[in-house]
Amino acid sequence: MRHRPCLWILCAAAALLGGCASGLDVQPARSAPGVSVAADRLFRPGPGQRIYADGAGRRTERRASALGDDGRWTLVTRIDGRAVDGTHVLERLADGSVALVSMRGARFDARETAQIVRFDPPLVLLPPELAWDQPFTADAALTTEPIGGGRVRDGRAEVETTVAGMDELERAMIRTRLRFFIGPARVTRETMRTVAEAGGIAGEHTLLTVRVFGLTIHRAEERFTLVE
Repeated sequence: MRHRPCLWILCAAAALLGGCASGLDVQPARSAPGVSVAADRLFRPGPGQRIYADGAGRRTERRASALGDDGRWTLVTRIDGRAVDGTHVLERLADGSVALVSMRGARFDARETAQIVRFDPPLVLLPPELAWDQPFTADAALTTEPIGGGRVRDGRAEVETTVAGMDELERAMIRTRLRFFIGPARVTRETMRTVAEAGGIAGEHTLLTVRVFGLTIHRAEERFTLVE
């Protein structure tokens, strides 16, 4: 399919973000009135790494760099030792918000070309403080370009994030819905994340759907839990 080469890296935002039109069937244990989550509790620079595992034993490593003088850091995601989800560049804005600057990664297979996606302005993922009764939305223009040169495609991204509730261990749960629009293609992902007591992500459940000309060509559901 001619649109596939520019789609895979948008799907790779899964390691970091989240949206799905059909909805993710995951419910918190209880509501969370009065609860709020700071952006730097969920998305924080390193240096450091965390290891996650799914029910099949597949391991996902997320390695964060130190915060640079420009307020940016990188998050590299590897699945079973392979950098299939590539590198995300994040930025801490002056008001404390966290934004996605770009995504870059390797091929999924030999038929696909590695891409870099840039957001202009950077796509704000979380405000300085996300409150229970105040859903957050943002959007940004994007461009995708094959690494090494090639056709540049324009599109846009939308994100919606809410504090969904608390789990049985009284940890906040954050629901994020992310959509990418490029020509006839729609990549949507919805992710429910549990915030670790010490900050960062303790676990996540994600549903991804890819549609082209209104037809679903890919659908996948994943669940990961922090192991170290």
